[in-house]
Amino acid sequence: MNHFAEVVRFNEAARGALPHRPTKLTLDETKLCLRLIIEESFETVEACLRPESAALVLMTTYKNKIQAVIAHLIDHSDVEQDSAALLDGLCDTIVVTMGMAALAGLPLNEGMGEVNGSNLAKIDPATGLCIKDAGGKIQKPPGWKKPDLESIISWSRLHGNRGDVHYEKIKPVSAALETALSSCGQFPENLAAHKKAGGVGQHE
Repeated sequence: MNHFAEVVRFNEAARGALPHRPTKLTLDETKLCLRLIIEESFETVEACLRPESAALVLMTTYKNKIQAVIAHLIDHSDVEQDSAALLDGLCDTIVVTMGMAALAGLPLNEGMGEVNGSNLAKIDPATGLCIKDAGGKIQKPPGWKKPDLESIISWSRLHGNRGDVHYEKIKPVSAALETALSSCGQFPENLAAHKKAGGVGQHE
């Protein structure tokens, strides 16, 4: 699965057409992307430390100061984009992120698929665009659910993180399916367990 293509698809639905060649970011784009990278990366720090940790409290203070500098002090005179260096930094960030996932035994591919699927669910199928409010904030459509990463963690404890077994979300057992399975005697020993788990899961 091409996770980058899915990210591009979501961003085009949210922001409009994106360039197909290396392009200089605007000042606002630079500041937004830097702030998002720092904010999302700091979630990794928070996931590794106790909320009441003095070290985390101190790092959060520094993080907030950095965010304030980006938001309020960076101007046009500060910006000079080196596209090759930017690509190197982005790729290295992805590599060390993957490395941490590997050290922690986490199923990164399945996690990315879940996150991308959740984002793409914000796209209106009728227009191919994200629905926004008057202020431009992307709205979550009715029935939208945040990424279910806990289920993927549970799945990976059983099947590992190398993609040897195809991950598929548990599907609800409908009343009709339950009746059919019961009447024809198919998988009677597993039906109760599947129903208790919330659905029928199939791994290919």
